[in-house]
Amino acid sequence: MTNSRVTCCGTAIGSLAMTRIHVIRIVPWFYGPAFGVVLFSGQYLASRIGWNQGWVVVSFISLLVIGLIAAIFSRPRVSAIHKIAKESPDKVSAALETGLTNPVLLASVRLRVALLLGIFLLMVSKLDVWWSLVTMAGAVSLGLILTVSGWAEPRNPRRRNGRTVILGTPTRSAE
Repeated sequence: MTNSRVTCCGTAIGSLAMTRIHVIRIVPWFYGPAFGVVLFSGQYLASRIGWNQGWVVVSFISLLVIGLIAAIFSRPRVSAIHKIAKESPDKVSAALETGLTNPVLLASVRLRVALLLGIFLLMVSKLDVWWSLVTMAGAVSLGLILTVSGWAEPRNPRRRNGRTVILGTPTRSAE
């Protein structure tokens, strides 16, 4: 059996880093179709029920907020990760590891997922403006709670029980 680990600064890195790199490479291909499904299903529901419903306005504004969050916080960081990964495709550098565990990128993703879940809830419940805003405030709160809990996770390599832990994957140290 071959060892599928690559090295970073003389230490072996587990498959978690490579999985994160792979996910960051393929996830953008799903943004367009996912946005289309949410947009067209929302338009269909709004045309059947009426465009003057509160949840319709709040949902479309929330979609714009999701796009702004992605453009401002995610796109520059993902572009930097792509650039670093192209420079050394078979090696995970410290810069790449830092980019993969960037707290702002993780916060952006978690907040956007929470907002999407809030939009789906609005599409199902069809609330008025006030309760739609309360629902989206709850979704933002959920996203922020997930973000803060993510900041508490360790992001730097460290030693635990004689093993080096990088990105949550313990590996045997080469001593």
